[in-house]
Amino acid sequence: MAVPKVTGMMRRRVTRDIVSAFSLGTAITGYYWYYVHVPYIGRLQQEEPDAAELRKLKPFLYGYPSPPKPDSWPPYPAFPA
Repeated sequence: MAVPKVTGMMRRRVTRDIVSAFSLGTAITGYYWYYVHVPYIGRLQQEEPDAAELRKLKPFLYGYPSPPKPDSWPPYPAFPA
């Protein structure tokens, strides 16, 4: 019974693993981009809200509304006493 050659086995396996990982990653990314992301963005652009609706939503688009002012705001009296 012959002993198989060990020379270069590790290098071939590592090369095969890296090439297959990049190939599979590229294929999955392409699938996601063209079959999930692009149709989703297309639907979003079709259902774009009008300006009045955007003004209502503006405080919530970038997170929560701004925090309330402290009790000492404004630092000067708002109305003369």
